[in-house]
Amino acid sequence: MDFPAIHLPNPSGPGRMTLSSERDPMPAPSDLHERIRRILVERLFLEVEPDKLGGQESLTEAYGIDSVRLFDMVVGLEEDFGVQFEDSELKLADFDTVDRIAAKIAAKLGP
Repeated sequence: MDFPAIHLPNPSGPGRMTLSSERDPMPAPSDLHERIRRILVERLFLEVEPDKLGGQESLTEAYGIDSVRLFDMVVGLEEDFGVQFEDSELKLADFDTVDRIAAKIAAKLGP
């Protein structure tokens, strides 16, 4: 069931309303990758420092991550970045590397 958007008053202007789904502007690419790496390490319980995850390194091959664990990671991405992925967007190949995940997040956050 979908819930209607909630409109909240915007403290920056009298009477101006904003949608609760508005989010912060897209972070710089290096910040985006850094946040994704941190989420991966935390959510997937990887025994590696976040900065050691390569952009093109396959999570399934290098760390044995399966689809169930990747789903948990996607939930973390949605929470951290304020985005939502539709079931049709959840293809394992699209979430197998830091670079691919960054591209998906960047597309959701827009310009």
